[in-house]
Amino acid sequence: MKKLLAIFGLLLTVLLVAGCGTSETVETTEEVTADAVGDEAIVVYYSATGNTKKIADDIVAATDFPSFEITPEEPYTDEDLDYNNADSRISKEMAAEDLDVKLTQTTPDNWENYNTVFLGYPIWNNGPALPMEAFVVDNDFAGKTVIPFCTSGSSGIEESVNVLKEATVDATWEEGKRFAADATPEEVESWLAEIGY
Repeated sequence: MKKLLAIFGLLLTVLLVAGCGTSETVETTEEVTADAVGDEAIVVYYSATGNTKKIADDIVAATDFPSFEITPEEPYTDEDLDYNNADSRISKEMAAEDLDVKLTQTTPDNWENYNTVFLGYPIWNNGPALPMEAFVVDNDFAGKTVIPFCTSGSSGIEESVNVLKEATVDATWEEGKRFAADATPEEVESWLAEIGY
C-alpha cells in the first residue's frame, strides 16, 4: 500500500511539473507572437514651427500609438521658410525639378510592422512640406492604410494629399484632416472618434 501511495505521489508530482511547464511555454509563445506582429499604427510627422508636432502629440496622447518625427539633415530656419523671397531655401527647393531633401533617418524602426500610418505635415505653398514628400518617396507603403493630417492657416489638404498619393504604390488613403495652428486636443480627439480611433 505504501508503495502504491508513493507511486501515486510521484505521478502527481510529474503531472504538476509538466502542467507548469506547459503554462510557461504558452506564455512565451504569446510574447513572441506579440513581438512579431508589432504595433499596428504609427504617427509620422514633420513639423517646421511646432504646430504639426502639437497635433501629432495630441494624437499620440489619445491613442498611445508610437510616433516618428521626420527631421531634415539641415533644419529649416525662419529665413529658409520665407516664401516671399525668391532666393530663400524653400523657394529654390520648390522651384527645383528634383526633390533633394536629405533626412537624418529615412525609415522608422520596424516600419514593416505598421498597418496604419498617420502622416502629419504643414502645408507649404498648397503642397506638403518637402521633408514629408521626401519621406513618402523613400518608403514602401504597399498594403498600408494612410491617414493624413496637416496644419495650415487657410489652404486645404486635398492638393497636398494628391502629391503624396502619387508617390505611393498599393496604399489605401483615407480622407485627411486640416487643423488650424491653434487646434485644441479636444478637436483632435473628436476627429479621431469620427474615424474610429
